[in-house]
Amino acid sequence: PMRRKWIVGSWILLIAASGSALFGHSRTAAAMQAAVSATRVDDVPRIKLCDTTPDVVAGRETELDPTEPTLDLYIPPSDRATGAGVLILPGGGYQMLTVPGEGADPARFFLSRNVAAFVLRYRHGPRYHYPTTLLDAQRALRLIRARAQEYRVDPAKLGVLGGSAGGHLAAMLATLYDNMLLPEPPYVPDATDGVSARPSFVLLLYPVIDLSDDAVTHRGSRTNLTQDTPILYDALSPQKHVTRDTPPGVHGPRHKRPFGAGEEFAALLRGVSQGWSAC
Repeated sequence: PMRRKWIVGSWILLIAASGSALFGHSRTAAAMQAAVSATRVDDVPRIKLCDTTPDVVAGRETELDPTEPTLDLYIPPSDRATGAGVLILPGGGYQMLTVPGEGADPARFFLSRNVAAFVLRYRHGPRYHYPTTLLDAQRALRLIRARAQEYRVDPAKLGVLGGSAGGHLAAMLATLYDNMLLPEPPYVPDATDGVSARPSFVLLLYPVIDLSDDAVTHRGSRTNLTQDTPILYDALSPQKHVTRDTPPGVHGPRHKRPFGAGEEFAALLRGVSQGWSAC
């Protein structure tokens, strides 16, 4: 058990190093966020998270605003797969998805390093809000783990990357993974719902973090996620839920205007969760 723990820890550090390389890539945060296309850019497999998606709200389906959540699969060849995998959560202020800049582009980056990547088109405002958005992310991580052999991923080497609002969603995954959140009836839980939703590592690019402080929060993201429900602000502020079990990772570069508690979040993680660094 100790040897496996050491091996897994080493892989986490290697993936974190790849994340640092991504953060230092030639594209700036502004360029990544500006790379938005309403047309799908890569011909890779796309799957739904459930046979029947719960709590669907009718509306116009677009690449940037899905009616049902989907995963785009970037799977390396079997003879080159490292066993590592990254769930990618694009940003967009919880009102759109900034793809391909924060979706397909980083997925290709990881695939070029033989790391499996999975881009989640999650549901968001104005049609969808919490808890649907977090449920989509948790379901995606569980589904990848449940199909780990098919996707050539070691369940212990599966992490998450998110930028901007996607960074907030990734941070929520890292701190609220054991909240036992599931869709309301008539949804019937399946075997996938029993799989762990805790990411093995977390890579955060210029994340939104604090929803509770009006002076620093990104108000658009907060409104779109919470519908301006104050009781949710602390509950969905990841820096308030860091524990020793919070997974390790890397906190990347910030916005020119940081959206609240990013430094505090990173400092808390370095203080109580092993393996955290900033770049």
